[in-house]
Amino acid sequence: GVVSIPSAIAAMLMAALLIKLGAIPRRAILVTAGVFVGSLLFGYSTVFYPYLPGIAACLAALTLVLSPPLSTKKAAAVGGLLGLALVFDFIFIIAVAVIGVFFLAALRPLGREPAVRRAGVAAAVGALPLGAFAIYCVSIFGSLSIPYRYEASDYFRNGMAQGVMGVTAPKPSAMWFLSVHPYRGILFWSPWLIMIIVCCIWLIRHDARLRPIAIASLVTLIGYFLFNAGYYQWWAGWGMGPRLMTPIFAIVPLALVAACRADSPRWLRIGTWSTLTIGVLLCLPLSMIDPQTPGGDDAAVLVSARPWTLVHAPQLNVLKNFYLLRWADIKPFWAIPIPISFVLCALVVGAGTTLAYRAAAVASDVSAPSLTTTDTSTDG
Repeated sequence: GVVSIPSAIAAMLMAALLIKLGAIPRRAILVTAGVFVGSLLFGYSTVFYPYLPGIAACLAALTLVLSPPLSTKKAAAVGGLLGLALVFDFIFIIAVAVIGVFFLAALRPLGREPAVRRAGVAAAVGALPLGAFAIYCVSIFGSLSIPYRYEASDYFRNGMAQGVMGVTAPKPSAMWFLSVHPYRGILFWSPWLIMIIVCCIWLIRHDARLRPIAIASLVTLIGYFLFNAGYYQWWAGWGMGPRLMTPIFAIVPLALVAACRADSPRWLRIGTWSTLTIGVLLCLPLSMIDPQTPGGDDAAVLVSARPWTLVHAPQLNVLKNFYLLRWADIKPFWAIPIPISFVLCALVVGAGTTLAYRAAAVASDVSAPSLTTTDTSTDG
């Protein structure tokens, strides 16, 4: 419940934000389901990692920022949520910074004095969870240092001491394995992210009011890609994909609103639905069986890997056995038989999506009043 409940909240917030930005409700539901199941999100909603709670906190903060008027109470809540996201994991810093820019932009129309006051309140409340973490560090370790400094393993301790928390300049070889290679390639496992780039370009060209969302999505996607490529352990241990890039899902999927609107080009919708479907077919079996897929090579090979190095992707073996129905060759998660896991996951995903879709169908096919006035004067 510690992870699954925030995951469900994150899904609802993502769908609500897409609708607020101008998406047709039914399309927003389907896109949200595709994003969650066609990525690492569904898998990491079932294991004890802080990514989904952090994403839920970021999405909640962004919802408040995009829901004017931005009162003092809302500003305090935004600060608290963003501070909490950073406590969940320091890698949320990029997503928090991007949402912080939206927050400051939303304060500008209020005038200097109210804006400064609300920004101060947000900063003060945001400092509370960070302060609590600092007190924890001092009480346990005797200093304000991040606990990674006290890792028992020399490898982890020395790695985290490099650059800023283990992050140095992006490594070209890591960028290859984190982009399209099946070992950790985010574009391989979630090909709909290619359509994110297309959607961003379309929004920038055709809708001035949603241009900030498009730019924020691109900045977040590129920022986390470079961050992950610069991390000393870019593969991040066991996993079904590049889990250190998981915070992108707090912002990046919102650009898919371009494919969810009443005026969306047919080719944009087809590309989005097709790539989301491929992502689901690739990610769902891994999420269902074990999102923490054991690694195929040891650290020594991965540290020195070059684009032409043969790096094994054990996820492909899992998919092969799954779709060829060689389920006896798959080691089940928590010893739950594969057929039972498959039925349970299908019920959860199918029932949840169907219920949300029917609820959205009650609304008009034309989206509810949004935050933006769509400019389609330049539509081809």
